[in-house]
Amino acid sequence: DLRGIQVIPKLLAASAVLTLNEYVSNLFTQAAGLGPNLADGVAVFNVASHQGNLGSAALDRAALLTARKVIMKMLNDASKRIGLIPRYLLVPIDLESTAWELVSSVLDPETANNTPNILRDSGMGMRAPIVVPNWTDVNNWYVMCDPAQIACIELGFLFGNEVPELLSQQDPSSGMVFTNDVINYKVRWDFGGDWIDYRGAFGSVVA
Repeated sequence: DLRGIQVIPKLLAASAVLTLNEYVSNLFTQAAGLGPNLADGVAVFNVASHQGNLGSAALDRAALLTARKVIMKMLNDASKRIGLIPRYLLVPIDLESTAWELVSSVLDPETANNTPNILRDSGMGMRAPIVVPNWTDVNNWYVMCDPAQIACIELGFLFGNEVPELLSQQDPSSGMVFTNDVINYKVRWDFGGDWIDYRGAFGSVVA
């Protein structure tokens, strides 16, 4: 089945992308949703040490507005406001519908009034929500700034290879190809990453 053989490299590449997605999503879910410890010895999301960037409210308009204010009031090391603008709402699959209503509705989706929805992307609003299929907790949600404004998570790739490397053994004179007419494929992608700054991120770990 030549078509079956041709699809193997695509499946390997897709598996590599899933591995990267799992790696990054795990940076949020460590320590029951608080994230790994930073250089200061405190988890990424912490009320007392990280300018109140941890909440516990379920996703709704009031909670999202609170998260937005916390990020917009973030201070730098000189105790001056950075002027951050929250852009992305990250949610599990179960909160997809709620997230879309909150950030896409022209008017306030939770009232019958004609109040403009400031969470909608209109320059200062939020962009389309990002659904993270790896997250199994159906309640926790996070807000992030654009990485172009502040880098919160950094990924590094060996030799700068940001795409997976597909290798195959198909020399007909050696190995399994010679003895069993078997072609071996493997995908290689060396990368690593971690949180480098809590500012620009807010997490709501809902009980």
